This record gives sequence, structure tokens and C-alpha cells, in this order.
Amino acid sequence: MKKRLCSLLLILLILSLFPTSAFAADSGAVQAGDHIYLGEYTENYGIGQSTTNPICWLVLDADKRNDGEPGIFLLSQYVIQRSGVPFDEALADWQGSLAQQWCTDFLASAFSAAEQAAIPAVSKHEDELDYALYWRKVDLIDERVFFLSAWEAKDYIGPEGSEGLTAYAVDGTGAYWWFRSGSFIHPDWTGLVLQGNDIHDSLVYQNWGARPAMNIDPDKILLIVPAGEQPGLGVLDDNHRRDGNWKLILTDETRQLSLDSVSMEGDALQLSYSGVTVGEDEYLSLLVRDTEGRDLYRARLCRVESANGELSLEPDNLGLPEGCSLYLFSEHEGGDYYSNTASPLCPIACELRLEPGEGGGEAFTLSVTPGSQVELDAPGFTAPAGKQFAGWDADGTLLDPAQPLRFARDTVLTAVYEDIPVTEIRVEQDSLRLSMFSHTQLNAVALPADAADPTLHWSSSKSLVARVDDTGTVHAFLPGSAVITVAAGEANVQIPVTVPGNAVLLILAAALILLLILLLILLRHRRRKPE
Repeated sequence: MKKRLCSLLLILLILSLFPTSAFAADSGAVQAGDHIYLGEYTENYGIGQSTTNPICWLVLDADKRNDGEPGIFLLSQYVIQRSGVPFDEALADWQGSLAQQWCTDFLASAFSAAEQAAIPAVSKHEDELDYALYWRKVDLIDERVFFLSAWEAKDYIGPEGSEGLTAYAVDGTGAYWWFRSGSFIHPDWTGLVLQGNDIHDSLVYQNWGARPAMNIDPDKILLIVPAGEQPGLGVLDDNHRRDGNWKLILTDETRQLSLDSVSMEGDALQLSYSGVTVGEDEYLSLLVRDTEGRDLYRARLCRVESANGELSLEPDNLGLPEGCSLYLFSEHEGGDYYSNTASPLCPIACELRLEPGEGGGEAFTLSVTPGSQVELDAPGFTAPAGKQFAGWDADGTLLDPAQPLRFARDTVLTAVYEDIPVTEIRVEQDSLRLSMFSHTQLNAVALPADAADPTLHWSSSKSLVARVDDTGTVHAFLPGSAVITVAAGEANVQIPVTVPGNAVLLILAAALILLLILLLILLRHRRRKPE
């Protein structure tokens, strides 16, 4: 298998020259009044004369089709065939007319298979309209290319006299063009736009020009890019509006591209691909989208010389916005004013399956760009009692939370939990002063309340002065000072205890001690006395 390594050094250099805001999707949005180049038409003038040109379309609506569904509504900027198009031979009825047949033939001859697939069939019903003259009802029935109705001309171009009604042939010659709306008064007449923005009606068998209209299905459009000189290798196409002239990159389902493997070598992504279409003007390209799915820019990576190969890129050096997505696709460059065809997008992504482990909650899957830095928490997961989320175990390896998380392949991440430690102990008394042989209760609580082990452990520094039991009860004995310590986990609190001397008790204690000493001496003396 022949492999080709495509370097992105030039792309990275150029990217460093452009601020991220230059790629904002709204700066490149197609608007009504712009032009889109799509298709090609050859017009014959007789005597061996003809001209072939890319077709320029005026955008009448950038958001909706003429039937109100999502899409782009287009009208030819020029009169495609300025003469030789009769509407019909007898009646001004669109259905079954020669004009309708001309549109069907035009669709088949002017567009490639991919372009035809992007032109949807529409059905539309219109009522009578008072527009200079009365026009008969006209319906579209699953039609893809058609002439404008008088109603559509009024809604999208303007009333009679509007500048946009006047049209010209590509060579600049003024031309009349047909409506599809028939005259309400004359059954064998139909609408005609004259030079000077006038609207009239005409006998259907007369020969006038064709200015077709159609819609574009947005689901068939991969990208809309500026028309004109196309970028070379390593040159960014930032989709900026420029002069409002556009061309389409259309998705062609017959084209194939498989991303077989993604691996990391240092900070570089190594991509292995197969199934790419090989031929003249074939390229591998990269599409970058933001977190809202808007297209930021396209970068043409390399010419395709083999159906299978490898390429390398470094996401960190691209200066991409956080959370953006990368897609690889192959495309055929049609030309400066001709549409491109492209394979379906192949996400450069890996799936992270996040599982709750011993906690509660539903596992879920997250798609991330390989090699990008990922920040993960445990949303929706419930930690076991006394535990808290501590990090992730990736296929048996505990990830270091202090290190950036990067993934280059599908990975199962299992939530890891740790005991909730006691961080604080609150004691009602901060010191004690007790009489000899008295006792009192110390009240303490370990925090947080959901700590894994909130058990309190009590101890005294001098048990002869003060002793404490497991419940926190302090018993005072001899005069002096002691420290009672209460601990839980790594937290502890110390409570100083003072036991002052009592004179009466001291005298009694001394007498008692003296009496005990005398008794011991007496007992010892009696044992030594001879028999």
C-alpha cells in the first residue's frame, strides 16, 4: 500500500496570522442578493456560434425555498436562452407546456449528477394575483426547475418597474423573459417581462427568453465557499463574504473515505485513511466546526495520489477554539466558478464512554477530538455514601488529575471515588476548669456530616489530672493542667483543662496519706518483733 505523509506546517504558519474571529460563521453567511455559481450551460446562436458559461444565480431567499421549506431559492441572474423559447403552441397553461419541458431539459443538461441531487422537487399552489394584469392560478407539481410566477416576481423582486426585473444575456444583450403565469383575460397569452422593468403578456407561440428558477436542498450542501480563485495547498479558506459570490461544495454519497486509525506521536495526530477517490484535482481537506456546529474554516491538506495513505497534524498548534470539532473529507475541485463534490464528513474523533463505577447514574458517551485537551467531571453520577468523586480509571489505569487529559482512541472511563475526610471538628467548649473529683461532658461533632468515618477519638495528656472516656466525659482528679484531645481522621481539636487545688481536700488527703504511712510502718514493725 502506497502511503503519503501530508505536512501541515504551512497551514500552521498561516493559522498563526489569522485571529479566531476571522473565521466566525456569521461573517460568511449567504444573504439574499448574493450570487451562487452552479451548473454550466451552452447557448447556440446558429451558424456554428455558441458560448459555454458557468451559471450565475441570484439568491432570492437564503433561508427558505419558494414553498416555505428550509433551503435557498435561486433565480438565474441572466437570461439563459435569450430567444427561441416559445411558451406553448396554443394555450398559456404551464402544466404540459413547452416552457415546462424546456426546464426539464435544462435540468438534465446543465447540471452534474451531484448538482441535480441538490435541486429538490417542490409543489406549490398559488391564487390569482392582481399584478399589472390579472394572472391565472398556476401550480407547481413536483418540479425542480421552473419559471417564476407573477406572484413570486412581486414577492421576491418587487412590483412592476423594479430594477431587478430587467435581465440581460451573459454577453450584456437585453432580453425579454417568460413568467409561468398565464393571462386571466387571454387564455393564449402569458406573462412576459420586457426591457425597462415592464410587465406585459404575450402570445404563447412567440419566442422569448428563459430565466429559470430553482431551489437548493441545504442537506446536500457540505460547504458554501467564496467563488473565484480557489486556495492552493496549505491555504485557508475562511469563508469570508468577500464580494458575495459563492460556490457550493456538495456531498456526494458515492464518494468514500474511511478513517482507519488515529494515534498520537507526541503532540501530533497520525491519521491513516483509505477509500479515497483518486484522480485529477482530487484533494484531502480538513473542516473545523465550533461547539455550535458552525463552519469555521476549511484547509486543503494535500493532493490525493493514492486511495490509501497517512497524514499528520498537531491540534495544539492550530490555535483552535476550545471544544471545536475536526472532520476529514475528500473533494474534487470543480474550478473557480464550478461546484465541488465531496465525500461525507469523516469525524476525526474518539468516543469516551463515562461509566459511574460503584456510584449511581447512567453511563454516557462523549465525542472528543483526538489529541485535544479534555476536562471531565462526573455529571449525573451519584457517589456512594461517605465517598466523593476523585477521578477516572482509563481501561485499568488511574489517570493523574494534575495532568492534561488527552485521548487518541475510544476509551472507557470509570469514575473513581475516595472517602470523604473529616475536615473540621466543632466543640462547644474551648476550655474547662473543673474541681477535683468532679466531671463534665464535652460535646463535639465531626464535619462534614457525610464524612466516611466521623468517629471521634478522645485522649488526655495527664490522666492523673483529668481523664476522658470514649463518650467525651471528663473526670477531674488531682490539681494541675491537662489537654483533652478529640480527633477524627486528620482533624483534631485540643481543649485545655485546669483542676485547681482545694485546701480542705488537700488537708484531708495529706492526713489520709500520713495515716496510711503510719499504718504501713506499724505493720512492718510488728513483722520484725521476735516471738
